[in-house]
Amino acid sequence: MNDSIAENGVLKNIRAELAHHAPFTAAGAATGIVLMFFFRDMSSETALKVFNVFHPAHVFLSAMVTSSLYQLHKCGRVKGKCGLAALLAVGYIGSVGIATLSDSLIPYLGELLLSMPHAHTHVGFIEEWHIVNPVAFAGIALAYFAPRTKFPHAGHV
Repeated sequence: MNDSIAENGVLKNIRAELAHHAPFTAAGAATGIVLMFFFRDMSSETALKVFNVFHPAHVFLSAMVTSSLYQLHKCGRVKGKCGLAALLAVGYIGSVGIATLSDSLIPYLGELLLSMPHAHTHVGFIEEWHIVNPVAFAGIALAYFAPRTKFPHAGHV
């Protein structure tokens, strides 16, 4: 391990953040498993409708918290200190990129591994671009003007 990394406390901060987030991650995973049990007989048409509500909500909250964290920690609390282009890039990639991975690509891999019939990807920011992209930019804009992390992070998890 690089001594300079250990000395400046980066690893200590990462461990502390992971320890702080572990209960939320566990609660989110448990909630997801319980919900999957209750909705296991949902039709594919209904599941698609549910996805079309929750995926944009996930993108919005993710964009808001990712952009807020960048705004608050990288740029400080002074509005305008962050370059808008950097904030847009961090917020968009951090929300749309991660939400696409977690909501679309990983479930698709699960469908393939389980040999489920009719396995296919559903890439929201392309297929539903008129919904997903505006909510991502709305989350980024809200974070630019009023950066908040607790509620959007809890909702996102």
